[in-house]
Amino acid sequence: MNKAIIFTALTVIGFAVAHERSLATLIGDDVTRVVGIPSGAPPTNDGYAYSQLSYNNDFLWIAGQNGYDSCGRLVDLDEGGNIWTRAYIAFLSIKATMECFNMPITQIPSTTVYLSPLPVTNASTTPADINRILLEWRSQVNVIQRLPEFWGNSTLPARAVVGAQWLSRGDAVEIEPKAVPRTNTLRRTCLDTRVSPPSAQILLRWTKQGIKPTTAIPLLRLGDNQC
Repeated sequence: MNKAIIFTALTVIGFAVAHERSLATLIGDDVTRVVGIPSGAPPTNDGYAYSQLSYNNDFLWIAGQNGYDSCGRLVDLDEGGNIWTRAYIAFLSIKATMECFNMPITQIPSTTVYLSPLPVTNASTTPADINRILLEWRSQVNVIQRLPEFWGNSTLPARAVVGAQWLSRGDAVEIEPKAVPRTNTLRRTCLDTRVSPPSAQILLRWTKQGIKPTTAIPLLRLGDNQC
């Protein structure tokens, strides 16, 4: 084999190994993976399919969140096939994890919002219909982000909105934060205290008692007291 080719191949391999090592140094090898935070609700089977969060001393990674209530059930779409309730729950779940680690949701640097029209389309749905649906859903996400319990008047995070063919359990929306640099690391997390974060308690009351967290947007009334 040509010596130049061998040298080039070894150089590329060496660069890849060095890059992997530097990345491992950056994020650390001591990553802890957690099925879920204390929520006050029974664990669900889906909770064991992946970790809801991972963390080390430097970063917090939160899994993409969907419209699941505290019992792990995918809630219905809102009237007219809207996603107000599902998107609100996704943000509330993200906020609960941030609270668990003693950080505000406004500290999230970037998010990806995945929207899938699959639950509301059929054989007669046109591309123009899909575009209209996704634009409407994006507008609903925009409104939810600006609610005072989330970003309010704070600067919004960087964001990408992606159209998806399919999401978990056929959901219409999934919101995934990017890695969050950790602060307040000297304080105990809810994983240490086993105390359910405030936003997790809000979702639990909504799930079990039907107490809506806000009237600013048209949310579904949950609450059948059954899990």
